Amino acid sequence: MHETLSYIARELAKRGYKITEEASIRGIAGFSYKFDLIVEDPSTKKKVSLMYVEEVDARHVIPILAIRYGMDMKHVIICTRSDEHAARLLREAGITVLSFESISDSSKLLEFIEKIFKENKG
Repeated sequence: MHETLSYIARELAKRGYKITEEASIRGIAGFSYKFDLIVEDPSTKKKVSLMYVEEVDARHVIPILAIRYGMDMKHVIICTRSDEHAARLLREAGITVLSFESISDSSKLLEFIEKIFKENKG
């Protein structure tokens, strides 16, 4: 697992979130999808999937959209680079694409992921 995801997993676990690494989950249509991390808020049972991709580009759009429509949870793609058009298509489909340049950006990514849970409470 990428060092940034390892950091995020450790920090979210310290804050009480349930973390599943290298998770395989069966979707609505019966297909199994693999994720680097599944983060669950134990109080609400809501889940967010996290996947690391070095670079998000056009070749990632269709497979990621299939995951989006096959699963009933929020999805976050973490990358170091992204093609503007591919990232926009994914965002319009409700997938969060977060780009970072160094491990020092990890705390900002962590805050954003926690914000996703706070927005979805209720």
